[in-house]
Amino acid sequence: MDIVWLINAGDAAKGNDRNGELVYRDQIYHQIWKEENTKFPINAIFNHEPKKISANEAPETFRDYLYMNLSRGTGFIELYIKTDSLSSRDWDILADGLKWSRKMFPTFRNVHLHGGAPRQNEVYGYTAWTDKEGYISLHNPSDASQAYHIRLDKTIGMPESKAYLKLSSPTADIRGRLASKYRYGDTISITLAPKEILILDFLH
Repeated sequence: MDIVWLINAGDAAKGNDRNGELVYRDQIYHQIWKEENTKFPINAIFNHEPKKISANEAPETFRDYLYMNLSRGTGFIELYIKTDSLSSRDWDILADGLKWSRKMFPTFRNVHLHGGAPRQNEVYGYTAWTDKEGYISLHNPSDASQAYHIRLDKTIGMPESKAYLKLSSPTADIRGRLASKYRYGDTISITLAPKEILILDFLH
């Protein structure tokens, strides 16, 4: 597969924190694929990310940033890291994230955006599916809680099926927040905390 570097956004996403870095890059994705409706596969884009150049952040912050970054579905992941600066916990999180991307790689060819504009502090994310599995990433970039609703159907690329899909998350305990199973046509409704990132995995 041919890969193109998104050079108009620089070597590494700008921002004062992980939330800002994600919003910076994801707003460019929103501009290209939502506003301009560019007919180019998202999975053929790569950036000099995910970035990790120090151990000076909470493990959960790095984990959420990493998975949200990987959920863009690039077919070429470049690790922009300083290896001597990572803690043992950072390495574990990185390994888990790369294992997740390998598992979900077959879906990446169908990845696309959902939701609103990152720069407008609207909930947004990425979603991709095959006949066997799929995922939805969610990011609330604002400083306030926000309710979000997403319908599981062909508008997000989900193949039509009568079977139930098991729901899990590689990043959070979602028990009590969402049902354990969903099927085509259902609507997921969830309230996201300020700056919360959530990854939802679906498996037949």
